[in-house]
Amino acid sequence: MKNIKKLFMVLFLVICTFGWSSTICLSVVQPSDSPEISKETTRDIESVILTAFYDLDEIVTNSGVLYDKKYFKDDKYFIEKGIEGQEDYVLVLYVDYDSVPERIPEGKTYAKIKKISYKVISVKNQETLSSKSVEGKKFTKKLDDPSKAGTLMAEYIAREAYKVILKDKGY
Repeated sequence: MKNIKKLFMVLFLVICTFGWSSTICLSVVQPSDSPEISKETTRDIESVILTAFYDLDEIVTNSGVLYDKKYFKDDKYFIEKGIEGQEDYVLVLYVDYDSVPERIPEGKTYAKIKKISYKVISVKNQETLSSKSVEGKKFTKKLDDPSKAGTLMAEYIAREAYKVILKDKGY
């Protein structure tokens, strides 16, 4: 009897987890001519968003970084990738950097973000639910270390994308 209760408890937890959670794939695109230092910033942005969705109990994966803006414009490409991965949603980011890295007074070099454009795509409905952009200068004004702008922008984008996903799910 004890084992049956444990089995039902485990099944209940699995059903609850997968019943309310969405599967989301994060895809990041950046220009091929971005400064070399931008790869580190892009990984930081990707990591922040993955962690944010994980903390919200969503099932989140990522694809490799793409280095051609044409991918960002091609919703069908991401829908097909989402279908292959059995995803519910795809969050696509296009991170546009200044071509020349910046230096801050401490001598640290960083990739200056011009803008991050992002969109949330529903794989099931095969449509773009939201498409927006965030200007980098809005986030660097208040920072002592402007290299942290990518992290703040990623946190903002994760919150906004999650709102879109919740709305689509009927919450």
